[in-house]
Amino acid sequence: MNDQFEVFYEYLTKSQNIRHFCEEKERLLLETIRSNCFRDDEKIYFLNILGNEIDEVTTYINTLNKGYKKIHARTIPKDKPRKLTKEELKSLKPI
Repeated sequence: MNDQFEVFYEYLTKSQNIRHFCEEKERLLLETIRSNCFRDDEKIYFLNILGNEIDEVTTYINTLNKGYKKIHARTIPKDKPRKLTKEELKSLKPI
């Protein structure tokens, strides 16, 4: 029973770290745009650096979501439910 909570807590912590990363990037975006210390071209430079980091993360998330949709497309038939064959079960990968 405790094993499941340890696994849960491990992934919860990682999820919170992802959330913190996103909140930090959002804060930096807002601070950059509001700052009077930088010229417009410098702001654009910093915004692009932050944007590239955000793009990398969202690209990875989109890739994961596509894989997740493929798993569900294979396991949940749209027309009528059926049992999976042994080969289909073996081809499934854990999430």
